[in-house]
Amino acid sequence: MKDREIQDLSDSELEVMKILWEKCEGTVRNVLDELNKKKVLSFNTVMTFMVRMHRKGYLSRRKVGGTYIYSPRVNKTKTLTKILDSVIGRVFDGALEPLVTYIAESKKLSSQQIQKLKEIVDESEKAKSRKGGDK
Repeated sequence: MKDREIQDLSDSELEVMKILWEKCEGTVRNVLDELNKKKVLSFNTVMTFMVRMHRKGYLSRRKVGGTYIYSPRVNKTKTLTKILDSVIGRVFDGALEPLVTYIAESKKLSSQQIQKLKEIVDESEKAKSRKGGDK
C-alpha cells in the first residue's frame, strides 16, 4: 500500500493495528482477547473491523483450516507518522511550536522525558547542520 493510499484509521482500527504490530499476526479471537482487556467487544464487531481493514489494505490474511490469520500490511512507523502529520496539519495548521508548547505546559513531564526531548532536538540540529541547515 502506498502512503498516499492510506486511509484514516478509526480509533478501534488503530487499537487492532497496535495489537497486530506487537504480535505480528493473529486471528479475530486473538485480537478480541487483547481488546477485551480494555473494553468488552463482541466477536462479530472485531471481525467486522478486521474484514474492513483487510479491504482497506491495512491487513493481509491467509486461511489456515477454517480460520483467517491476519497480519499488518503497513509499516507501524510510517502509519503513525502519517496520522501525526494529519493531526498536526488539521489541529495546528502544520506548526509544531503550538504542539510542543501544549505538551510542555499541559503534561507533567519527568526530568528524564525532558532530557530525552532535549537530546532529540540536539540530534535534529546536528543532522540539519550536516545537511547544510534549513532551506
